[in-house]
Amino acid sequence: MEVIWSKRAKQDYLNVLEYLHKNWGIKEVRGFVSKHNSLFYQVKYRKKQIILLTFLDNRQNPEKLNY
Repeated sequence: MEVIWSKRAKQDYLNVLEYLHKNWGIKEVRGFVSKHNSLFYQVKYRKKQIILLTFLDNRQNPEKLNY
């Protein structure tokens, strides 16, 4: 399957990496996928695609999610 990043997913991902690097360091950047982050995606079986929609820090208010 092909993986496609939405514009929002790319920006959310880069924002998380930037925050971690700025405030914590490279070790945290390398291991940021954890119980504190959720990845929302959509599968299009006929097109054989997985579309990454957004990343969400689970400690944030879920109402921020607009999908």
